[in-house]
Amino acid sequence: PGQKVFADSMADVTCGMTREYDTVITLSPGWQDILKRYEATWAILPVDSILVDALQSELGWTILHSDSTAAIVAKQRVP
Repeated sequence: PGQKVFADSMADVTCGMTREYDTVITLSPGWQDILKRYEATWAILPVDSILVDALQSELGWTILHSDSTAAIVAKQRVP
């Protein structure tokens, strides 16, 4: 209950959030702004997603776990 979900597999494919999700996972213009607006701090993504690499290289996120299926990445907290 304390975690807000940005997008999941049950999303309505016609809603605006689904378009925003597509923008983020394809690294289309504005993808970083969307993550900032939703205050995203972690994600579970397919291990081969281009977003995993972009979150690390462009935003400094860290991989907390990775296996053959998925990667869990998190925004680094500023002390």
